[in-house]
Formats: sequence, C-alpha cells, structure tokens
Amino acid sequence: MNSAYSLPKNHTWKSFTKFLLKTLPVETANTYKHKFIKFIKYWHRIGCPVAAEDVKILGNKYAKYIINTHKYSNRGTRDKEVIKLKNC
Repeated sequence: MNSAYSLPKNHTWKSFTKFLLKTLPVETANTYKHKFIKFIKYWHRIGCPVAAEDVKILGNKYAKYIINTHKYSNRGTRDKEVIKLKNC
C-alpha cells in the first residue's frame, strides 16, 4: 500500500493478476498462486497490520470486504490496526 500502482485500462486487479500469471512460465505461475493463496488465508485468519491512512481508504472503498478488528498489531512499532478479509 506504500506504492502507487495503476491498473491498465479495462482491467480490475483480479483480471490484471490473472493476465500477469498467464504470462509467466507454468512453474513460476504456480509458485505465485501458492503464495497468493497462503497470503489470502492469512488475511482471513490472522489479519495484517495496516497504517491509519490506509485503514481509512480500505474502509471507504472496500468496507464490504474487510473487518477492522480495532486491535493494534503486536508486530513492528505496534501502531497499526489489524484488518482481516471477509469470506466473499
């Protein structure tokens, strides 16, 4: 969330991710798919610490997909709220 990426025209993040995975060799694409699955499961089960300004953005744009636990993370500087993904 610290970098500014923009989507190519006529893509969603999901469609762009699928496009990029198709351009990789099969073994490499499978490695990344496995990493994505682990990351998504982690966000559902544990959640991830998110900076206050990003919590606002997520809440405004993606409220139906997230759960703000309103608990601060024990990781790092402990100044970030833990956000979880809803099962959608």
